[in-house]
Amino acid sequence: MIGKSAFLVGLATVAFVLGATVTPTIGVDRVDLTPVADTFVQGGVEATWDHGLADHLDVDHGPADLAYLKSDLSALPGPVTRATLTLFCGNSSSDGGTVYPVADSSWIEGTRHGETTASASGPGLKFADLDTNADGTLDAADTSPFLPDVARPLAALGSVVAGQPVTVDVTAAL
Repeated sequence: MIGKSAFLVGLATVAFVLGATVTPTIGVDRVDLTPVADTFVQGGVEATWDHGLADHLDVDHGPADLAYLKSDLSALPGPVTRATLTLFCGNSSSDGGTVYPVADSSWIEGTRHGETTASASGPGLKFADLDTNADGTLDAADTSPFLPDVARPLAALGSVVAGQPVTVDVTAAL
């Protein structure tokens, strides 16, 4: 399927610097794409904050942070036969997290950096948008279309090293 594809990197103790790329393969051609949108959401105190303009993507367990990346594949000239996602890690971790598909790619990147409470007025995707029952936990009781499909993990990042890229196959999301 050619169109917009949304990925989520979730629940790990690592920060990703912007510069992630999705590399779809069309026949024998290779194309590197940067995300058309990216953001992260954070539980706890920042659950209502917009982080869309932040210069990094946080993923963590406490409070829960989830990073979102969106790529636009609509301009590609043919069917994509393979896709990889390359992330550049800001921190080392023994568990870099897991990449999941997100069924609805209409989430909004946002216009705030997520540095102060003023970020709460931004239009971007927020943890509170995912936590529809407001219990502070993302689970099956939440009904947001922007929740990751945790039943379909695309890739586990494994151990990651600060300053080093990590590449995973995300073809199953297409």
